Amino acid sequence: MLPRWHILFGAIFAILVWLLFKVSFQGAVLIFFASVFFDFDHYLIYAYHKRKIGLFGVLKYYDKIGKREMEWVREKTGQKSHIQIFHTVEFHLLVLILAFYFPILYFILIGMVFHSLLDVVWLTYHGAMSLRWFFFSEWIFVKRSLRRKFYIRHF
Repeated sequence: MLPRWHILFGAIFAILVWLLFKVSFQGAVLIFFASVFFDFDHYLIYAYHKRKIGLFGVLKYYDKIGKREMEWVREKTGQKSHIQIFHTVEFHLLVLILAFYFPILYFILIGMVFHSLLDVVWLTYHGAMSLRWFFFSEWIFVKRSLRRKFYIRHF
């Protein structure tokens, strides 16, 4: 899903949570920021593979990747995209566990889960659920040769 949609839906969701559930304004702001900046792992992937920094480069990089991924979906190749560590179930569980010790993380967890739900809806709508690694453990235990086959070739 494009960042502008995460910004729009994240803002609407944070405002609704603030109004309907009477959470603090700071909590609503944390929910919003977590629902948007949760995609920071995309930036880390770009910086690692391209050895560059810059927001506009990330957007162009993922535009190319998105087109390639949709070709994979149409061709039913079974290939997967890069592992997006913050989007994995294990990362969500880690934040949940840490939230027991640092309650402010509950707001961040709410934003993360909302972001992930938006991604799942988008992937389902586009028939692209097979592109995403949902479990870090799955990514680790897939044989290295298979994992290399799944990766996107660098542009």
